[in-house]
Amino acid sequence: MENASPRGIYCLAPLNGWNNQQLTKNCGIVPYLFHKLYGFHAVMVGTKLGDYPALETYVKGLQLDFLPDYCCFLVSCLPDSYCQYLKH
Repeated sequence: MENASPRGIYCLAPLNGWNNQQLTKNCGIVPYLFHKLYGFHAVMVGTKLGDYPALETYVKGLQLDFLPDYCCFLVSCLPDSYCQYLKH
C-alpha cells in the first residue's frame, strides 16, 4: 500500500465557521490528536471568523479550509457549499 493516500478527518462547522477558541476545545482537539498521534490529515472546514493564533501555538498541523464568505450570512447555502467542498 505504498501509494495509499494519507487518512483524513474533516470537521465541518455546524453553522458559519470556527472561531479561534474552538480550535482548543473538543471540536479542534479531536482532529488535532488524530493528526498528531495517527498521522491523519486533519482539516476543519467553515467560513473565516477572524484570526487564528491558536493554529500555530497549540494545534500545529491542524489545517483550516475556508468556504466563501457569503455562506456566513446565508445559512441555507451551507449544505450546498459543503457538498461542493467534499466533491473536490
